[in-house]
Amino acid sequence: MQYFVTGFLLLAGFFFWGAGLAVLITPRMYRRYALIFALPMGLSLQSLVVWIGAHTALCGTDFYGRASLIIPFFLLVLAIWRNRQTRIFRWTWFWPVGLLMIVQLSVMLTPLAIGSRELATVSIGSLDAADYAAGARVLQEFSSYERTGFFGQTSVVSVGAVDNFFDYWVRTNHFTPSALIALNGSILGLKPFELTSILTIVLLTATLPMVFWLLRSGLGFRSWSSWVVTAIFAFSPINWHAVYNVAPAQILAANTIALLTWCGLALWRRHHQSKTSWSMAGLLALGYGLLLGSYNFMVVACLVPVIAVTGGATLWSWCWARFTRWLVVMLLPLGLAGVVYWERSAGIIERFILFREIAFGWYIPPLGPEGWLGITEGTWLKSYTGWFGGVLMVISVLLILWGLVKASRRFPSRAFTACALTIPIMVGYGMLAARSVFVNSIASYDAYKLFSVFYPGMLAGFCLWIDVLARSAVRPWRMMGWSGAIIVLTFNIGGEWRYLLRFTNPGLIADTKLAKLTEIERLRHLHSINIRLTDDWERLWANGFLLRKQQFFDRPTYEGRRPTGPNGQWDLVGTFFRFDLPVAADCLHPVEGYTLLNRASASFVEAGFVQGWADVIRGDPNAVPRTRWATAEVASVILQNPHQTPLSIRLRSTLRAFGARECEIKIGEQVIGRLAISPKPQDWTCAQVNLPPGNSLITFTTFTPADLVGGRLKRPVTMALDGLDIEVLADSATLGP
Repeated sequence: MQYFVTGFLLLAGFFFWGAGLAVLITPRMYRRYALIFALPMGLSLQSLVVWIGAHTALCGTDFYGRASLIIPFFLLVLAIWRNRQTRIFRWTWFWPVGLLMIVQLSVMLTPLAIGSRELATVSIGSLDAADYAAGARVLQEFSSYERTGFFGQTSVVSVGAVDNFFDYWVRTNHFTPSALIALNGSILGLKPFELTSILTIVLLTATLPMVFWLLRSGLGFRSWSSWVVTAIFAFSPINWHAVYNVAPAQILAANTIALLTWCGLALWRRHHQSKTSWSMAGLLALGYGLLLGSYNFMVVACLVPVIAVTGGATLWSWCWARFTRWLVVMLLPLGLAGVVYWERSAGIIERFILFREIAFGWYIPPLGPEGWLGITEGTWLKSYTGWFGGVLMVISVLLILWGLVKASRRFPSRAFTACALTIPIMVGYGMLAARSVFVNSIASYDAYKLFSVFYPGMLAGFCLWIDVLARSAVRPWRMMGWSGAIIVLTFNIGGEWRYLLRFTNPGLIADTKLAKLTEIERLRHLHSINIRLTDDWERLWANGFLLRKQQFFDRPTYEGRRPTGPNGQWDLVGTFFRFDLPVAADCLHPVEGYTLLNRASASFVEAGFVQGWADVIRGDPNAVPRTRWATAEVASVILQNPHQTPLSIRLRSTLRAFGARECEIKIGEQVIGRLAISPKPQDWTCAQVNLPPGNSLITFTTFTPADLVGGRLKRPVTMALDGLDIEVLADSATLGP
């Protein structure tokens, strides 16, 4: 129930923040539809408030968040007073969109509510959620002058021209998503880890009115066809993939580009009304500001589709003066937003340089024509294969082309607009998709991002056939339109079903158990920590939970967290390796599953994985928090004794496998254990073993070929270790060399 209450409170809050502002800045002729712009304006206003606060000495949104509610309240009162004799909102046509928003938000929140009783952040694969939450905590609790703890570590957090963690979030990374998490978290009394997933879902819901308006007003779709295409967008796996991988900046960019595209189309059609043209400046400026705060680098391409529309019309009618006036009106608000968000504007070039230096993202299969309509198989946007996939592709191509050809005969301007909003982006998408095949597979991630942020406009071109059939005077054709739209929507919802099932048991979760790492911040004698966690998800969240401590990383972690080696006083390890040292003060267990080791201790040891181990397998039905599967017949762990004398240690673990097999355990060449393992967990203990100075290899060897497990994407596994306990015994000091 918490998820539903929080989700709908967030949506209502965005409406509240933007309602008054939307009424005040929407041109008079569109003012009765101002409700459409309330959500993007609310998001933009919240981002602007945090942006201003981030440039003051105020200690984050926890200090001024609830007091800032006076701003939208004042704007709403002012809007009602200025329009007291006129009807501000027209509700009659909006209720179907509102109903769609309620259904879509409820459906997307359901797996979260099933999977966890407490508020938590979850992801099906991406680690971005932890990064956004870290930024949210920065903006929620700290001032721009903070340089203690992690904030002052220039050698660790430097990214380009940025040398501290606060400015990294203001200038370089995706500011607005973290700002929204911070401000709404302060207002609702929630921490970032409780809000990040829910807010991302709500942001997709907040995009639906703008998608509907772009279809209805921008491209002239009928109400019914606008609503059904909006429903396809609402349940498209293309968007759900972003939501359940927690990519709020991408969703914000799609909402903003839809707003800017509609503004451009409306301005072009009313070129003779100069007053109306300049009255769009408020919507445009706030839209540009929202884009600069989230996906600042996308500013260089955000107007490409609408320029294709107006540029094509200019070439056809040779009206260059009209095009020049239109371009000036479109770009001047961008200049204004660029001045306000100056650091974000100045960082665009640097951002593109980082894209060339760092490979962002992962491989995403290119979308076929049926995928453009949201018809995909599985949770990773894979196309259907075999004869069925071929049939879907052919039908999709025929429908898209038929709709464009048919519309070009009856409504040539609408057909041209749909093509102009689609073709330029598809050219860029095709080039990136081809690059992912022949040069670098990561380019497919860039291709997907480009496709998704322009998807609201492109979907109009892909679904033009629905509106053409809806306008037909022949009833069978109209029925065919109904049937086709329902089939496409059903396929989309079918794709979502797999996401819902996956999300009820997510592989990546940040809940109150993980958030207990903040208790380490209260240990005053700990000044610096080496984050030695083996799991990437845990390592990023630990960084966000320990911002008041100096932190060091021994391998690349993420932007703003450069590897410098173990330069800290203490090591934070877990959850696979658990240590116990003879002196309790040198080995702390402040949180279950995690250990702090004093590197200056005479009994200090290190451990790590060497070879033969799989990455953490998410969704293992028999998993325990410390499980690690071996993929080869020989898997190794390294123990490092940095001292000049040997140590006496005791080892404990629990082993299991999918089938019966024998396992031999060695340290160096010494056999320290043999046991039969099976699906039933088998405890193993090595009472005492000598650990000489330097590196010692512990090998786990099985003599049976690996089992292939999983669904269609089978992977080889031999056995699993449910953690490895390493206890340094008290008589270590008595051991000779």
